Amino acid sequence: MLLRLLRRPPSSSSPPVRANGSGARIPDPRQSPARVAQPTKSKAAATDALAACDLYNEAARLHGWTVCHSLTPSRAKRLEGRLGDIGGIEAFKRALSAIPRDPFLMGRTRPRSETERPFKLDLERLLQTGGNMGDVLARLIDAAGEAAPTSSGSHSLQPNWWQINPMAPRQFPRAAWRQLIKAQPPGVWSREMCGPAPGTDGCLVPPDLIRELQLSSTGASS
Repeated sequence: MLLRLLRRPPSSSSPPVRANGSGARIPDPRQSPARVAQPTKSKAAATDALAACDLYNEAARLHGWTVCHSLTPSRAKRLEGRLGDIGGIEAFKRALSAIPRDPFLMGRTRPRSETERPFKLDLERLLQTGGNMGDVLARLIDAAGEAAPTSSGSHSLQPNWWQINPMAPRQFPRAAWRQLIKAQPPGVWSREMCGPAPGTDGCLVPPDLIRELQLSSTGASS
């Protein structure tokens, strides 16, 4: 009886095995449990969401908005979705550029009562699509398009445009800077049209263009 038990073949419920090169017996992969497919995540979308958050925080510190200290998974997913809705990171930059011209979003609108606090923008409000504020990003992108500088020189720009729309100088083409500077009276630097003069704090002109045109603090070629 004991010998018959020892020679008894393995149970049919045991998975079949096969030998590898070393003689060891390993499970047959055809009998292994099916692998669960893991969802893939777009690295580009995640990267853009982080970049958008950084851009927002940079503007928030400059203008006194609420800084986003933690990009939680749910917030990141929300930001990725909104970037997809509006057309990507460049559209997000245009939206940010229009905020300083919006009195309410900048907190300059007087509260309706003495107990009501002035509005202070945060990332959640910026991503909002419903409620009284509607689709905030879409509205800002439309506003940015109406005020965006072009390469047509000073004819399309209002005085102090670089203060009204602080993000606009970053979007201003290099060729447009050259045309705008050359349109100014010789030897005179127009702060209203060109921002702080070369060699002073806050100059907006690309450094390589300053070198190319050999601009001095007066705006004249040295």
